[in-house]
Amino acid sequence: MTQQIEAVQRMQDYIEQNLAGEITPADLARAALFSPWYAYRLFRRHTGLTPADYIRRLRLSRSALRLRDEGCRITDVAFELGFGSVDGYQRAFFRAFGCNPGEYAAKPVPLCLFVPYGVRYRELRKEPKKMENVKTVFVQRVEKPARKVILKRGVKARDYFAYCEEVGCDVWGTLTSMKSLCGEPVCLWLPPEQRAPGTSEYVQGVETAEDYDGPVPEGFDVIRLPAAEYLMFQGEPFAEEDYCEAIGQVRGAIEKYDPACLGYVWDGANPRIQLEPVGDRGYIELLPVRPAERWAKKGKKKKKGRLKKIHPRAFFMLCTGSLEQVDVSALVELHQDRGDDGKAEQPYKTEQIGADKHAHKRYQRIQADLLAYHARLQHLAHYGDDGI
Repeated sequence: MTQQIEAVQRMQDYIEQNLAGEITPADLARAALFSPWYAYRLFRRHTGLTPADYIRRLRLSRSALRLRDEGCRITDVAFELGFGSVDGYQRAFFRAFGCNPGEYAAKPVPLCLFVPYGVRYRELRKEPKKMENVKTVFVQRVEKPARKVILKRGVKARDYFAYCEEVGCDVWGTLTSMKSLCGEPVCLWLPPEQRAPGTSEYVQGVETAEDYDGPVPEGFDVIRLPAAEYLMFQGEPFAEEDYCEAIGQVRGAIEKYDPACLGYVWDGANPRIQLEPVGDRGYIELLPVRPAERWAKKGKKKKKGRLKKIHPRAFFMLCTGSLEQVDVSALVELHQDRGDDGKAEQPYKTEQIGADKHAHKRYQRIQADLLAYHARLQHLAHYGDDGI
């Protein structure tokens, strides 16, 4: 069985690499290392399609994406993707999608595109093997704007495998046909307040602009998501057949990660996001976070002497490393913090700092803030923002 699956996978790979050219049964037989007759039977058994149907559906789906994104002429798309004539291409497009290419190019609508899944990767290995070598997982902070998500709900699914059993895998093709804010469809784990009664936690959808008012495919829902911050966890590139191991490795890193090191806590009010596992870029998940200080208990006494503003000359000195030359008292403005009685305290003048011990302490704290700020600048220069 493994030998047969590998033969079909080689035929799929050959089609992908030569989609724009002529592909004959003899070409596929050479790729499969079997006779044309046996290669044909294997292909149909494991993909559910004849090679000709598979190639036509793949070409039509790729042509739809080019018409949507590149503004190509219909004639160019037809010939560049291996169709013998423009008329034949237009008839095939209409039979597949219910509209002609010209109408679609002028006003794209959601289509059920064909998404080819390699037979080698179809085995649903729910128990990933233990990773022998420790890989690097990169962490980056990203911001998402307020947006809408057009999604297809399941029934009880909590992961991809259960979702596909409930909904099917064709949903991804429809989502791929729609323009997304992030350039691709997404999978989401919805928090309880965003789930409809009797529907799944895990869904697939596409993120659109907040003012999107275009068509919504039948059976899909639309939800609104607020602007939010996320930590994006990205693993190293992996071999496609090792996708389960790659997912397990990133999730293992997520379980051990403490967002407090960046001043955040996990945000359970926004959905967790999963991108399609693609070997060339590594597996990616995004977890919502919120700044920790925003959720601190009210009534906590404010610290005085916090840094309010740095003079441009001080900023220049910090960047050039000449911190010892900065006259802090002349270049830093103090907060007018409110005391326990609710009245605003007056900022100390420069000449008071030496005479008043309380002002002197505040002055020392400001110096410490400047030193910390300087250290932060040096860290950014070496490592960049939020890199791990």
